[in-house]
Amino acid sequence: MVKIFVHSSRDKSKYQDELTKRGAPFSQFATSLVIGAERGLGNQRNFILKHASSKGHPTIFMDDDVQDILMKDAQGELQSLPRGQLWRLIQTGFVKALECGATLWGVAPTERGNLLRRGAVSTQLGLCTGPFFGVIPSKVAFDTQRLRTCLPWGLAEDIERTLRHFDADGVIVRLYGYSVRSAPHGRTKGGLQSSFSPCSSQPNGTTTEGPWKYLSPKRAEALLHVLAALEEEFPHLLVVDPAKPLGCEFMR
Repeated sequence: MVKIFVHSSRDKSKYQDELTKRGAPFSQFATSLVIGAERGLGNQRNFILKHASSKGHPTIFMDDDVQDILMKDAQGELQSLPRGQLWRLIQTGFVKALECGATLWGVAPTERGNLLRRGAVSTQLGLCTGPFFGVIPSKVAFDTQRLRTCLPWGLAEDIERTLRHFDADGVIVRLYGYSVRSAPHGRTKGGLQSSFSPCSSQPNGTTTEGPWKYLSPKRAEALLHVLAALEEEFPHLLVVDPAKPLGCEFMR
């Protein structure tokens, strides 16, 4: 079952119009729209998880700005996931997660073909990237209450989710033969994109890679504040390092 969660009745109308206009097979999803949390990526994903967990459904999250799913083929070349193979990828992710005792699975957090390995599965601590991942209903809660006041834009929610699931399970699953390609920052409107704005200077010690390139100094400082809170809560799993693209480093 496919459900598309949106933030408001206005967004719902826009999606309905666009899906209907595109015709089959997209038009069938025009009736599968659900209005979720009003604000905040973490709040929206919590809403979705509560909705799915109440029905006991394993859940796939896929952002609407995902442009492609990439994979390593038998010859070691990077290519788009063949048509009709998405369901097999999803099945593989959930089966591997169940085998390993994980409640969170994802794909490689990079598009670089030389880092993808066909058939490889990582169970070590590392970023389970936000645009595409699967969750098995469990007692693991993504707690945004403590962070919401200083970071309503949802940045670092994928880092927090990774930490909470790994801390609870001792494992996460990442399929390193696959990755996702999302729209470049600024090409789409709404969501986290509305919180990004190119800036010419970064907070002291931060790199010009990763999110820092697209965050205003105020939001970059808020991100560091949240990372510091996560380091305090998970000192055995995370170290803040502004010189890193993520602003932190996972401990293995």
